[in-house]
Amino acid sequence: MTGGAARHRFGKGSRIASKHEFARVFDHGKVVVRGPLKAIGLATDLGRPRLGIVMPRRVGLATRRNRIKRLIREAFRLRAGNSAIDLVVVVRPHAPMKLADYRHLLEGIYERLEREWRSSPAS
Repeated sequence: MTGGAARHRFGKGSRIASKHEFARVFDHGKVVVRGPLKAIGLATDLGRPRLGIVMPRRVGLATRRNRIKRLIREAFRLRAGNSAIDLVVVVRPHAPMKLADYRHLLEGIYERLEREWRSSPAS
């Protein structure tokens, strides 16, 4: 696949990886709940969106957890765009849904976060 469209990837630069980065989002971010996803979002000055996923074992066996993580990552990758946001998604137990359902949930999360950031006074 060469030429035309640019490849969109979910590489290391798109991930929230360290315990410190997760803690910063949990401590200072805004919380939005949509269906089985609880998301904590924090605007950053990195110039790119990043995603962290918290997946407790009670969600299911490893195959179910991995499938849900893959679908959430793909939905995030397709939605992320140029927004500079760190988003941590905490997954609650549920059966895996279709990619379109996760995209719809993440779209609602982004809309809610943007509304809250617009309405809150600047610090």
